[in-house]
Amino acid sequence: MPPDVEAAFTLYRADGERSVRRTADLLNLPHGTVLGWSSRHRWQQRLAASDAEHRSDVLAAAHAAVAGQTLKSLNVMIAIRDDKTAPHAVRLSAARDIAGMGGLAPVQRATLDVHSDATASGYSDQELADLARTPEGIARLLALQANASRPPDA
Repeated sequence: MPPDVEAAFTLYRADGERSVRRTADLLNLPHGTVLGWSSRHRWQQRLAASDAEHRSDVLAAAHAAVAGQTLKSLNVMIAIRDDKTAPHAVRLSAARDIAGMGGLAPVQRATLDVHSDATASGYSDQELADLARTPEGIARLLALQANASRPPDA
């Protein structure tokens, strides 16, 4: 592209309006001349390619920045999870966050409504709490719940 055409394109690209008429006015040139340059040298296509490349560069920079911050955040979460002096709930939360970053969803707590069935069977609140601490106790509680949900024999 001749230098005067390149200069006109640079002005056209820098102008927020990207107007051929405005570019011609700023350069004190006939509108038809600048319009011809714009068409012949494919200004619109050049701008589209340049804009796409700029967007791609911006996205790549943003991804790199996020990746760097993600690694820092992961290292902080690992340090919290491994800190024996941190409260258990905080360490557990960090462990869940780490698992989530790895694409793993934490297991939701299951609830077991056996209180009324168990107390009807003679268990105290303390005995229920004790049963809930072992796999065997949980199995007994589940059996109580299953038995309570069966219809009475006729």
